[in-house]
Amino acid sequence: MHSFKDISLAKKNPLKVHTLKINRIKDLEEIKFFINMHTLYLQLKDLTHFSQKIEFPDSLRNLYIKAPKLEIITQEMTTLAGLETLGLAGCNIKSFELDIKRLCSLSTLLLNKNNLSDLPNGIEYFPNLKTLNLTGNQLTTFPKRLLMLDKLKNLYLDDNNLKEIPTYQIKTLMNLDLISLDKNKFSHEHKKEITAMLNYVFDEI
Repeated sequence: MHSFKDISLAKKNPLKVHTLKINRIKDLEEIKFFINMHTLYLQLKDLTHFSQKIEFPDSLRNLYIKAPKLEIITQEMTTLAGLETLGLAGCNIKSFELDIKRLCSLSTLLLNKNNLSDLPNGIEYFPNLKTLNLTGNQLTTFPKRLLMLDKLKNLYLDDNNLKEIPTYQIKTLMNLDLISLDKNKFSHEHKKEITAMLNYVFDEI
């Protein structure tokens, strides 16, 4: 497997590139030429939104974007039928649109450390989503749409502003192996309910 941090070197042998790191916005138009690429890291400190349609190769399976000024994700940048992992941790995302039909293979969605007060419309229709990380956002109510993700195995909701979660309904998610709920605003009584219903042990004293 060939990994490149310098796109100028990668362009010399585009068919051999499996992993690529890009840190300049102007290089985004070059992505389409790496037709065998599996993993792409975008570290773009000045990116605020995607105003252009980016052509990603069909081979791409893992996309990680680190852009601390990024506030808007649009459908144009998420039309990736084979994508399995979408990492958007540590951005400043407030608005998020997803093209569900084009992200049917997505199994891992990392939205931790953003500025989301709600989830993208349609997230409940992802047929293969197994891991969802929403740690460090601005959620005040539990998104009921999550209860429709019947393949969900790992759900991270730490460090939000949740006061209550539907424990009885969460228990119906038969494939859920891990839920993480620390650093929220649950009352003492509700913590006791969560512990009893979900066998959850809080880290906080």
